Amino acid sequence: MDILGFDKYWDYDKQDNVPYMWAESNVYWYRGIQIAKTKGGDLYTAPELQPVRDEKGIVPFCAQEGEKLIPIDLAAMCAANEDLLTVIEDSTVKKIVKEYEKFKDKLDIFHVAFSGGKDSAVLLDLVKKALPKGSFVVMKTGTHPMQTKLRLFFDWGITFGEPYATPEHAARPVAYASRAELLDSIDRTYPKTQPVLAPATGKHEIRRQRSGQTYEEGTP
Repeated sequence: MDILGFDKYWDYDKQDNVPYMWAESNVYWYRGIQIAKTKGGDLYTAPELQPVRDEKGIVPFCAQEGEKLIPIDLAAMCAANEDLLTVIEDSTVKKIVKEYEKFKDKLDIFHVAFSGGKDSAVLLDLVKKALPKGSFVVMKTGTHPMQTKLRLFFDWGITFGEPYATPEHAARPVAYASRAELLDSIDRTYPKTQPVLAPATGKHEIRRQRSGQTYEEGTP
């Protein structure tokens, strides 16, 4: 939040365990009220933070008015929206199962990318509920994937229960096509037009053969 410049308008404790507000694209909401949005920004230029002001020009919940942002009560929020969250979760699990059924006979194993952040933690939890054990593996992503601790396990207490075991496919036979087989396949898939000069018959004739059919073109 400090990077975007929220500390210029709002007072809040410097912590990253519980969110203060929700972001919808570049729009920020606090307790159901839009308080700011960002404009522009790229790899070399910071985005511009644009606070929302009321008819008196006052920024809602700002430090100038003696306000201090309060972290969201996640437990109360989840309890109040339990039915809606259940519907969203069930529909998402069904989508994951649908994609799994579509590709399960075409792939040896499914990979779930996991960075340790909140988005990948939610995705991994949904995949666990949707797919059978042994049908996927978790791949840690990031700059130093083998050196990063997974907050999923250490901080949030989310566990897999029994270890996931995946089928071993290392000993399966592997066949490679030869160069001649590849070229033959290309020729059969994309046949070439081959002009052939016909015997002299008073006309300059060219026979063209393509896809097993022969026809003639002639000029006087």
